[in-house]
Amino acid sequence: MTSVSRSVRADLDSGSRKLGDMVDFRLILRYAWQQVGESFGSGPYKSPITSCPFKAIVGTAWRDAAKIVFPGHQHYQNCGVQSARQIVEQASGQPLPDSELEFLNKAIDTCGVEKEKNHPKDSGGSDAGRRQCILKQYGVASKIEDASLENVDRALRDGKGVIISADVAVLWQHRPGVPPQTGRHAVVVTHGHYDQDGNLAGVWVNDTGIGQRYFLTTEQLGDALDSGSLELNITDHRIWPNN
Repeated sequence: MTSVSRSVRADLDSGSRKLGDMVDFRLILRYAWQQVGESFGSGPYKSPITSCPFKAIVGTAWRDAAKIVFPGHQHYQNCGVQSARQIVEQASGQPLPDSELEFLNKAIDTCGVEKEKNHPKDSGGSDAGRRQCILKQYGVASKIEDASLENVDRALRDGKGVIISADVAVLWQHRPGVPPQTGRHAVVVTHGHYDQDGNLAGVWVNDTGIGQRYFLTTEQLGDALDSGSLELNITDHRIWPNN
């Protein structure tokens, strides 16, 4: 113990710095600081206690899986159907043998997905209930939940599959080269991006409507959720890799 530490310790022992019946805690902190310096060097330190490094929630395997499962640009009005297909394939761990049209036709026959006169070009419209039906047909249990940032955040932290609904006028407004449009659209939210404190800072999206994967800030995600059907499809169980 250095002479400086001994003097501080002496002040503590003598009780020369009392506040009523309480020791002056500024003196205790001063003593603690000196012990840090003697044990670990002169620093610099911001505080006597250093926080543990933030452990990444989303690892390389998860990010890679989100890329691999993305089918690219859809050919019909089947954004929700193609979103459900990604969830099915990721949950099962293998691609389905059906073509895009074959998968669409099955969804029309079994789950009431919209079939238009100009089929298949204009066919494929779906809502959260029909997407839930598609998932169930392939053994993926899911729930329909309110479209909130909290529900998306919770589901992503648990590695669950998430499909959101949004108006493309809001969802695509920050996408370069995409002309202004309107209409309801469904996409898969694959994983979150987190700040150093572990808070959700944004999400990554697989969007078959424009054939792109892109990032949304939490503010942009909130706006997108508010513009859609106000419902989410969320799987009951984890589908993404745990790393």
